[in-house]
Amino acid sequence: MNTLYVSDLDGTLLNRNSQLSEESKEIINTLVKKGVKFTYATARSFSYLTF
Repeated sequence: MNTLYVSDLDGTLLNRNSQLSEESKEIINTLVKKGVKFTYATARSFSYLTF
């Protein structure tokens, strides 16, 4: 079975400063290393997203 995790950005994955916490980075990296697919969902426009 394949697993896909989807997370909202604002107020969920990102903090008040619109940054990804180190803890979140570690969790996402652990999931991906285990073969779990991860993506995000947002109402932001593509041009607003910068990584």
